Amino acid sequence: MKLDVLLDETISLLNEPPLWLFCVAVVMLVLAAVEFLFKGSRIAKLDAKQANPYKVIARREVSSEAADRPTLFITFETRANDLPCGAHVKLVTEIDGEEIQRSYTPTRFDGDQCELLLRVYPEGKMTQYLYKLKVGDSVLMKGPTGIHRYGEDGPGSFKEGRKKMNAKSVNLVAGGKKTFH
Repeated sequence: MKLDVLLDETISLLNEPPLWLFCVAVVMLVLAAVEFLFKGSRIAKLDAKQANPYKVIARREVSSEAADRPTLFITFETRANDLPCGAHVKLVTEIDGEEIQRSYTPTRFDGDQCELLLRVYPEGKMTQYLYKLKVGDSVLMKGPTGIHRYGEDGPGSFKEGRKKMNAKSVNLVAGGKKTFH
């Protein structure tokens, strides 16, 4: 069979609506499957020694009662399963040629998100930098950091470095001056 005849037959088959739609549907399904399978691999695994970029996916100012010290939530796209309970993350940036690192305890980490609550201080280099971030910007983050862990070996289990403890009951104390909704 000549190539031009084969090409004509292929084109005529693709002009048939059911086959053409079927081919498009198969291609879309394959692309969707590839996206689903590799989505998590695009997000770098948290590393306690190496800072990796993480994208800001939400930003919400929750208090501006003091104009010079607003409070905001910033949510980053992370692999949150990398953060054990009791750990914190360290954000890293360079400001005026100086590397700045600050530790923050996530207020929420689940799925592919890590949320931080922070108060912006007029003289705070890192908080001023974070306050200016927009959704879609990236921040260097490393972690988990800190030596305290809760619940790794089940409810009531605590770990401080190599020292392990188990508790029958736990009392928690929290402080602050305002509830955010």
